[in-house]
Amino acid sequence: MNRLAPIILLIFVLFLLPCSSNIIATYNETDTVHDNYFKGAYADGTILIGVRFENYPNNAISLRLIHPNGTLNFINNVTIPCDNKCDPTVYDPRPLNPNYILIWYGTSGMIMDWTENIITSQITSSKCDKFAFTMNERNDRFLIAGYNETSHHFLFAEYFINNDGTIRIDVQRILNINNKFDGVGIKNIFKFKIFLLGNTWGILYKMGFEEENENINNESNAFFSIIHNESQNRTLNPLIIKDVVLMGFTCIPNNIYYTCLYITFYNNTLKLIDINNLTSNNTFNMRSLDLYSFINIYNFDSKSIPNIIHIIPEIGFLAEVISNAGTKYLIFNTAGIDYFDKTINSASGEVIINNNDNDYIGDNIFIISNNTSNVNVIRAIKNGKSFTYESIDLSSKIPKINLFDNSHIRQVYPSENDPIEIYTDIMNMTFLNPIDPTTPVYISIYHYYENNEDILRQKFSCTTPFCTISEDMYSLTINLLSNTTFNIPDAAYYVEIDDNFVEDKYEIETVPGIKPRNWNIYTSSDYKYHEKDDDELVLGTLRLTSESTEEFNKLDKNGKKDFFKFMTIDLSKGIPIDNSRIYKVNDIYVYDMVSDSELLVVTYRIDLPNENCFNKKSAKDVFDDLNSLIRNDKFITYLDISNYTIYIDKEYGFQRTSNLWEEIKIRLQNFVRDSCTLIILIILVVLIIGLYFFGKYKNRMGSNIMVFKVALTFLDLVNDIRFVILLRDDLQYLYIPSIIFLLFPFILNIFLAFIILSHEVQYPEFNKWLKNYLKPVAIVTVFSSGDIELLHIFDSNFGGFQIFTASFSSLALKLIFWCGFLNIILEDLPQLIIQILYARNFTTSYNNIAFFTLITSIVILLIGIIEYGYRLFMDKNHDEIDDETDEIKINYDEPKI
Repeated sequence: MNRLAPIILLIFVLFLLPCSSNIIATYNETDTVHDNYFKGAYADGTILIGVRFENYPNNAISLRLIHPNGTLNFINNVTIPCDNKCDPTVYDPRPLNPNYILIWYGTSGMIMDWTENIITSQITSSKCDKFAFTMNERNDRFLIAGYNETSHHFLFAEYFINNDGTIRIDVQRILNINNKFDGVGIKNIFKFKIFLLGNTWGILYKMGFEEENENINNESNAFFSIIHNESQNRTLNPLIIKDVVLMGFTCIPNNIYYTCLYITFYNNTLKLIDINNLTSNNTFNMRSLDLYSFINIYNFDSKSIPNIIHIIPEIGFLAEVISNAGTKYLIFNTAGIDYFDKTINSASGEVIINNNDNDYIGDNIFIISNNTSNVNVIRAIKNGKSFTYESIDLSSKIPKINLFDNSHIRQVYPSENDPIEIYTDIMNMTFLNPIDPTTPVYISIYHYYENNEDILRQKFSCTTPFCTISEDMYSLTINLLSNTTFNIPDAAYYVEIDDNFVEDKYEIETVPGIKPRNWNIYTSSDYKYHEKDDDELVLGTLRLTSESTEEFNKLDKNGKKDFFKFMTIDLSKGIPIDNSRIYKVNDIYVYDMVSDSELLVVTYRIDLPNENCFNKKSAKDVFDDLNSLIRNDKFITYLDISNYTIYIDKEYGFQRTSNLWEEIKIRLQNFVRDSCTLIILIILVVLIIGLYFFGKYKNRMGSNIMVFKVALTFLDLVNDIRFVILLRDDLQYLYIPSIIFLLFPFILNIFLAFIILSHEVQYPEFNKWLKNYLKPVAIVTVFSSGDIELLHIFDSNFGGFQIFTASFSSLALKLIFWCGFLNIILEDLPQLIIQILYARNFTTSYNNIAFFTLITSIVILLIGIIEYGYRLFMDKNHDEIDDETDEIKINYDEPKI
């Protein structure tokens, strides 16, 4: 039972692996296989594999070639020409481009091609007592080093194979070692390892010393040197590397410096060494740091240590360890990450290999790399007598420094390269390994504000419902619970997350957070504004709490003035909005029954945006954003931490005000600011005034003032129609009365105008005039629907033109007068009442259409009342004068007695 739980856990983890695998070859062996190991790949992708059989002789070797198309070539029973000085059981086959195989055995080597044709079997150096060889990762050359115990020098020879199969030695050099190190004499070198590092060589060796020294004379310590190709100094200048596993020490060139990885001998720590400033005298600098400390890395002793660090060409290293979850591989991208940078919390990719209940054959895996676009691990799986060679893609596991300096994270949404729509309220993070939650930490989102000032948009604890982990445990979804965070088009934000916000599900390791300005988010500039609200200004009120009102009352006059000034600034930042778009209108005290105290209520005005505003959203949208931010009580925003907006009552929020006269004043100000509309109005006014003076110039005795009457009537008619049609959705219960008091006077005025003109046709002179100007009369009859008084244009004698010289009968004049008075009662007065009711009760959608309709209705009604008042008074006086005249005339005509 003690073993069952780890096995079940391991199987569960393996099923969750995100790595993709492909079978590249499968074959059956009839004989019992003792070992199966990978030895490298050729330039064309062909893989070389060595196989050991239990019943094969010691001096025989069997190889397999797996071609890129999956076909297999078998090379069996290759005889090793081993004499009495070599160990035939220790051989090391390696690929050599383009189609050769180098087999190293003991202190000698041989080369053959894929057809088992022996090219040479005399690769050795008889002058040395100890040998080591290595190959370049390009597999087109190899390096042999020997050590002479008598002369205490190294012999290096670099071999190339020509196209015709012949061998050439390109470099051969003898280098001595120092006679003393740290003041202690050197007795001998008993073990060493060599490296091909681009155009240089590296050597790691252990030495025996004549005296005891705690600092250097330790079986786990070794010495490292680099041999420059153009070196003139024939003496090695080594640096001591303490507690090193010699066979696990691996180096690769990294542009102008070198990076090495190794496992410490005693405490199982993975260490990284950075070597730089190499000179022609073989001197260099070296620095090291601990990458990981493992509970268990295989069960090895000092006599038999497997090579558990592999090179990923052009990228870095892959370290194989035994972790709590099983066999685990750590990937280090040394080509792109500076591990000595203290701001990087972690920089390793991780993967757990699934063996599918089969036997993993051999101690080594093999890596095929074509830079970061394609990195594969090749491994052999045995099931009975069947062998499967499997390729596992590691490309997605390679850590990349560009993603927030955090290699645990594979990808995020939103990403820096894909702008999001405003009001996005979901973010997501995908990790390399399964995760679990930890102690909640804070996630903060900031807006890059003006003058390099960062404004907090939202801060919350990473708990439910803000943070949820997906069912497969690879993804963390962040719910913002508000659409006011990313609320500005074409804006920049960044996310900050505290350390240890999640942890590796199967390892005792927490995930570091994301530092400020690393995870950048951009909003798209494609935002569709609400056309209906684009021309609206907004008035709204906010309220201080009872405690805040008391504190405010303690301020002097200047303190209160500064309070409102800085509160306005904080509101503009918190929304955010340009300072020029928000104003304090007034402040009053209102009694609150709940708190039994007077609370300060402040009215703010939100203006329309101009071309220079960074936030070009309508005033209505800005109002909604501010109301949402104030009412929020689930997370922290800038309004919750600034020195003045913290006093705002969150329950009250930001409410629309019904201050009609203030809104009328705003509409008038906005109209004046609208230069285009203002210019058009000025042109129309100038044109009407010009017509007036033109008519007066042509005929001073005419009623030229009629020009203004016609213009005002026409404007009132157009506004009344626009008011009903464009605001029909907002009129609600006023819609039907608006229709009635528009259509009924409209039809009645046309009907009465038609009756009056039809009556006047019986007079020959008027009949003749009407026939001459029938079409203009018909047009004026239609427009007289707004006011029947418009018929007076025909008897105004404007400019002396014949069309304006019609003579109405006294009956027609009286009908026009009383029908005009009826129009005031049935149209102008009811419509004005409707517009006032609308303004008082529907200010949330009050706009310029309603404003100008209200203005024209007031003007029309006032002019009509004054005009008809004067005319009634004048008619009364005229009747009295006529009565007196008639009385005098009667007395005058009486005969004298």
